[in-house]
Amino acid sequence: MTVDFTFADGDDARRYLGEVGALWAVWVAALLAISFTTGGPRALSGIAGLVGIVVFTRPLRQRAKELVPDDEAMVDVGFRGGPRERTFRTLAYGAEPLRHAVEQARASSIWFALRIGRLALTVLGFLAVLIDYIS
Repeated sequence: MTVDFTFADGDDARRYLGEVGALWAVWVAALLAISFTTGGPRALSGIAGLVGIVVFTRPLRQRAKELVPDDEAMVDVGFRGGPRERTFRTLAYGAEPLRHAVEQARASSIWFALRIGRLALTVLGFLAVLIDYIS
C-alpha cells in the first residue's frame, strides 16, 4: 500500500512540522531525563515521558487515520501493526513526509539535521542507561 504524504497546502505542512517537532522535543526531553537520573526519579521521568509521547502522538495518529481510513488489520505479521500503524510510524519518524512538508512549507532544511540528531540522541540515551545498568 502506497500512501501519498503530500499536504493540502503550506499551512498544513507547517502544522505537521509543528506536530512532529513537538513529539521529537518530548522524546528528547524524556531521553535526557531518563539518561541522567537514577532510581525513583528515573522511573518518574520514564512515566512522564510516556504520557507526554502519548499526548503528542494524537495529532499524528489522526493524520494516519485520514490517510488510511479503512484499516481492519490491527495486527499484521510480526505484530508490527496494520497499514495505519505503519503510516503513523512513517509520519512520526520517516524522511518522506518530512521532505514533503519542508518543500511545501518552504521550511529550513535544518529539519533533516534535527531528525538525525534525534536518532543520535536516542542511541546515546540508550547507551547511557545501559552503561549505568551494567556498572
